[in-house]
Amino acid sequence: MARTTVELEWPGAKDVYVAGDFTDWEQRPLRMRRRQAGQDVFFRVLDLPAGTYEYKLIVDGEWHPDPNAQQVPNDRGSTNSLLYVE
Repeated sequence: MARTTVELEWPGAKDVYVAGDFTDWEQRPLRMRRRQAGQDVFFRVLDLPAGTYEYKLIVDGEWHPDPNAQQVPNDRGSTNSLLYVE
């Protein structure tokens, strides 16, 4: 298992989750926390086996690819983000 962090700056966001291969997508999204109270930077530390994972962020109920990650097309006509864990 390797520890990796997903981080997102999203001004005005209230609730941010990460969902992907590692959460069974919609079944168990993980809440991201604010880096500091009053800031718009959210993060989540993940312990994952080495590999490549697809994921998206859920910002105030809307799904978005991570603007800081490489994107790949998905089977729903949009894009997922890639997370590489060594």
